[in-house]
Amino acid sequence: MLLAGAPVAQALNTRVEIAHYRWSNPEVQIDRGEKVTWDWLGPDLAHSVTGISPNSIGWDSDPGTDAPSHQAGDSFTLQFNSPGTYLFQCKLHAAVRGEVVVSDVPGDPSSDPGPRAPLNLDVKRPTLGGVSVKRQQLNGRGGTAATAQINERGTLEAEYYRLRPKGGRKFNGYAEWKAS
Repeated sequence: MLLAGAPVAQALNTRVEIAHYRWSNPEVQIDRGEKVTWDWLGPDLAHSVTGISPNSIGWDSDPGTDAPSHQAGDSFTLQFNSPGTYLFQCKLHAAVRGEVVVSDVPGDPSSDPGPRAPLNLDVKRPTLGGVSVKRQQLNGRGGTAATAQINERGTLEAEYYRLRPKGGRKFNGYAEWKAS
């Protein structure tokens, strides 16, 4: 005799970490009723979890600001009660994006999302010095050379912004350099 039962949930509440300008899991799969927790581990903490699809408009880890800022260890949790695909991105860095795919299978909203990953921070501050820019004012599309000195090995990261004529700024790029 064959008995048919309800489908068994395959996903669980889960965690997603942000580090080095990317999500640890950009495509999260959970079951209906379960939760996703986004954790900011560092070293880059200026990211948001902002809904961009019609079914996710309105959820935002950083409402009321266009410049998200978090402390290492901050988290943001959402529960998903309807099946579908929910798209999200960082409002400051459009390339930092992902999706949550929610199945129609009833899930366990009480399941353990797993341990939080360790923070990705060096608590000893490096010394940055000797920063110079060849030309401070740019016209057209031409660039300029920049130099900097740092007192330890590691990676120097920089975000570039373009100042708007009527005020404000627009994200214009990101680069990394190895410091030795």
